[in-house]
Amino acid sequence: MEIKLTLLPIDDQLSGFDLGDFSLTHEGVTITSAGRTPSQSMMIFIFLSDLLDMLGALTKSYSKRAHKIIAADSSFSLVLKKSGQNLVVEDGSTSRMVYAWEKVLEFANQFKGLSFTAATRVWKAKKL
Repeated sequence: MEIKLTLLPIDDQLSGFDLGDFSLTHEGVTITSAGRTPSQSMMIFIFLSDLLDMLGALTKSYSKRAHKIIAADSSFSLVLKKSGQNLVVEDGSTSRMVYAWEKVLEFANQFKGLSFTAATRVWKAKKL
């Protein structure tokens, strides 16, 4: 799994409200907000924070229901669902990815305790 964040070149100042695009790639399948019409660029760091919070909530939940995360200032969304020992990620169209839950937790734990401000400064791309 590779997550890539791309910031839109609006100005030189970095803030927690910067717009950008999110891409998730796994085994040749990519779910992305980039290149869509209308634009689905989002407040990228808020989306990242929401995604990590959702992963944390799924860790503590035994529910098998789907959870939808909608990006701030965008119509882009992901649907996350636990399925046995896996996490299923869908983008609402035809793209669907399945990840081993232990790898997802490993990834999320890299950011545990990282403040929102720090995340805006250090995030580039992380791979599982």
